[in-house]
Amino acid sequence: MFGSVNIAEASVQNYIIIPWDDFTFSDFGYDNRTEYGIFTDDMVQFSILLAGKEYQIIQKADFQSKDLRNATNVNATVGYAIQQGDKIIRPPMGENVTDAEHQAFTHQIPERNAEFSQDSTITNSFDFIVDLEHPFYIKFPIQINKSGQYTKQFYKITHMFEGPTNYGMGGLVIVDKYSKAVNENDGCKNEKFRLLIKHDYTNLVCVNPG
Repeated sequence: MFGSVNIAEASVQNYIIIPWDDFTFSDFGYDNRTEYGIFTDDMVQFSILLAGKEYQIIQKADFQSKDLRNATNVNATVGYAIQQGDKIIRPPMGENVTDAEHQAFTHQIPERNAEFSQDSTITNSFDFIVDLEHPFYIKFPIQINKSGQYTKQFYKITHMFEGPTNYGMGGLVIVDKYSKAVNENDGCKNEKFRLLIKHDYTNLVCVNPG
């Protein structure tokens, strides 16, 4: 469930299960290795979203037998988490960073990823028992009403000792409106123009770089 309806609102049904055989990303022109994405209802993928518009987060829920090490009745979770601001977990940088600091960062990653999802107010997840013979996709409707910069995280984890964990994190921008010069794939209709987000996130515009 969403933690704050002032920031995000879900549809009445907050997820939809799609059987594996009924859907593939390749059917819509995407690489079938795609694990997740944010799409419109007609499967156009967006990286810059409109405030107040509903989109669909689609994620894979599939595992390989080698990942589970012959375990049975494995509990797993697939879901997403979004926070406002730039909160991407970055490794230590600079010439003076030691190997010990890099190792410490690597060991902290699982805990920091978990903390991100726990602290997020825009989040949803689905818990299930892994059935290797029946993988599926899950679709979460998402609507963010406040423009600005956000950090998104997608995850697929198993609740077993040293089980497989897959986290993906990146930036997300929400704007109040698109200029008419922007096409349906959040790019410029005129390829010679440059896409620009206004500093206050009120508009996504196309400008002549010359």
